[in-house]
Amino acid sequence: MEAFFYCQSLKKFHFPASLTRIENGVFSYNGFEEITIPGTVKYVDGAFGYSDTLKKVVVEEGVEVLDWGAFYGNDNLETVILPEGLRYIGSQQFCYSSIKTLDIPESVEYIGSGAFDYTDLEFVPYNNGLYYPKGSNGKAILVEVEDKSATTFTVSADTVIILPSAFTGS
Repeated sequence: MEAFFYCQSLKKFHFPASLTRIENGVFSYNGFEEITIPGTVKYVDGAFGYSDTLKKVVVEEGVEVLDWGAFYGNDNLETVILPEGLRYIGSQQFCYSSIKTLDIPESVEYIGSGAFDYTDLEFVPYNNGLYYPKGSNGKAILVEVEDKSATTFTVSADTVIILPSAFTGS
């Protein structure tokens, strides 16, 4: 399923209205600078990885799942716009990107391990943990426990998601 794999001359692509899934590797190593994933697409797997030219991603309302590493290894990716209605952000989603801020919609129910590893996102330290703010309501995501040797840990009352890797190494 690597139809446009390593097609660096590909700068734009018109997604047909009938498209509902974009599978792993289909657009990896492409020449896109900006991509808009239409709302007719419900599921995106690791489709856009390793694209050094990609700077901006807009995911339209209607997309529900961004599975494993859809944007993994996009070093120059700075801007990502996620829609309300998105439910699932897979493991290593934005790993090795340059995003500094990300508004995570209230509808997100799951965020996979390492989704924000090696990004420029700024995490908020609180009570031995690093948190990322979720959406505009001030709710938080526990990203990582700072002191892995602690024998007790109190999760912040405003936490809505604990990442699978938060206690790794404890």
